[in-house]
Amino acid sequence: MKKYFRALMPEMAYVQVESDFKMFLSMVDVSGPSFDLSYDKTKAFYQYEKTDKDLIEKHIADGDVFLDVGANIGHFSFYFKKKYPNLKCHLFEPIPWLGDCIQTTIEKNKITDVEHHKVALSDHSGDDEFFIDTFNDGGHSLLKDKVSKRGSTGKSVKVKLKTLDSYNFEKVDFMKVDVQGAEKLFIQGAKQTIQKFRPKMLIEVSSKESLSFLKFLEKETGISYEVFSSEKEGLLTENDLSSLVDIFSGKGIEDCNYLYVPKC
Repeated sequence: MKKYFRALMPEMAYVQVESDFKMFLSMVDVSGPSFDLSYDKTKAFYQYEKTDKDLIEKHIADGDVFLDVGANIGHFSFYFKKKYPNLKCHLFEPIPWLGDCIQTTIEKNKITDVEHHKVALSDHSGDDEFFIDTFNDGGHSLLKDKVSKRGSTGKSVKVKLKTLDSYNFEKVDFMKVDVQGAEKLFIQGAKQTIQKFRPKMLIEVSSKESLSFLKFLEKETGISYEVFSSEKEGLLTENDLSSLVDIFSGKGIEDCNYLYVPKC
């Protein structure tokens, strides 16, 4: 029903997650993160993609620097910021209405050590078109063919591009990366940062590239990684990754989050 009346709805609303915390969300989203939060409210704040949150939580600590690349409305960052008050978060989200949600959540809750960057991270700096998924606010992409068929209208917005390396961060402990098919472009613009700090990374990749993306990542960075997933218990071998390609294909799962931990 929401999709038929969204033209009449405000662009932004909020959910009172707890007495001292309001989470702002996009009301134009009809199947993505904001949609879930608008219906399940506090439960969704804590339970949305809970298995991936649990995976991340094993590898971060209070006082860490957390990069949220493709932050959407900032769900992951605000979730962990509530658990770890001294966590320092940098959220990268180029879509204007999603960035407005992030900034409003920061300002209304007076959250410190959380910064929103209105850019898309890629392999170069400049300007580009960002293609819009009209059905799912989590489906916007730098790559036109990554937008779902049901949400693809050819609409786009102009965004600023930067490389992660251009920020010259002094510390990076963990990166959550969800960039809808532009993972390789992101890595190519983040190599120096990754090589310097060796952060752990949760990256959403195409299920078909479960193994090939690992090989790409290791070749680009010169770092060997252990790989984990919420889909299978324990350390994943290359054989596991190959078998997951077939399993995901059979289930119709197009993308999967993998945790990459640098080997000692």
